[in-house]
Amino acid sequence: MEQQATLTIESDWLPAPELDRLVAECRADTPALLVSTGEGPEHRGLDPAVAVALISGIFGLLVPFAAKLAERVFAHEPDASVTLETGTGKNRVVLQASLPAQQRDRLLREAMSSGATRVRISLGQPSRRG
Repeated sequence: MEQQATLTIESDWLPAPELDRLVAECRADTPALLVSTGEGPEHRGLDPAVAVALISGIFGLLVPFAAKLAERVFAHEPDASVTLETGTGKNRVVLQASLPAQQRDRLLREAMSSGATRVRISLGQPSRRG
């Protein structure tokens, strides 16, 4: 039986309604994923300009979901970056539209299997947060 996992998807560029729409589009093929906004106490320390969604589901469904999310982001905004990182922020992978799709997918799978739980969508260079 596959393990349950949760991804936090953040965007410092997309307003909350746009992030919700993007997430809804990407999860259309995976209705088993649960989606909620990140309004809980664990997210109160985030910049208020950051839109947040929490995606929970079977780990095997989260990888294709995240791949579709990155693909849609890059299709609409080629200058965007999609950063995957662990909860501690120590291990970090940055995906950009200029990477070949196969390489992006491989990096995404490796990052998630290594424990990445946070996805951040940014416009231009990914922001440095401490």
